Amino acid sequence: AQVVKEANALEDKATRELWLDALRTFAKGGEEGFKALKEATTWRRKIVPIDEFIYGKAFLDLSKEEVFPAVFDACAALDSDQYYEAVLTGALGIGKSTLANIMLARSLYKLSCMRSPQATMGLQRRTSIVFTIQSVRLNTAKKAIFEEFSRYIHHSPYFKKYYMYDKTVTSTMIFREQNVSIMPVSSS
Repeated sequence: AQVVKEANALEDKATRELWLDALRTFAKGGEEGFKALKEATTWRRKIVPIDEFIYGKAFLDLSKEEVFPAVFDACAALDSDQYYEAVLTGALGIGKSTLANIMLARSLYKLSCMRSPQATMGLQRRTSIVFTIQSVRLNTAKKAIFEEFSRYIHHSPYFKKYYMYDKTVTSTMIFREQNVSIMPVSSS
């Protein structure tokens, strides 16, 4: 009964329908119903496709000119969940920072779409989830990378409306709703 009430309260129509369909499948019994319910109730919002996230006015609102085609292709490949790790190398100006910023924002967005990222990942509910932006020198991590990434989040309508960070803290981005942080650190 509580899950039905929570499902009906979901803002996102697609996610609400997904939950209600899963509840109907679950009511029929069997392992498939349990799997459907577990998968559906992981989410509170439907995840939009990567191109909508990058270019859509409601999300990062980047123009096609701001994202090299190869950077977009790499983002799409990384978003396919077939990779666990990526090493970005190459000359200055080829898009490594843009790719890293987009994918960090995408990871943060995916967490924000979960009901409880900690539970989904098998963590205690009070456990912090921390993304680090790391460089050899802390000042480089802060100025060159963290501040640039912060502008992606600060200008995104989605992060202004649905997943706000605590603007009173400037050294770290803290998303208090789900105990998620992004912080610059030195490699030492």
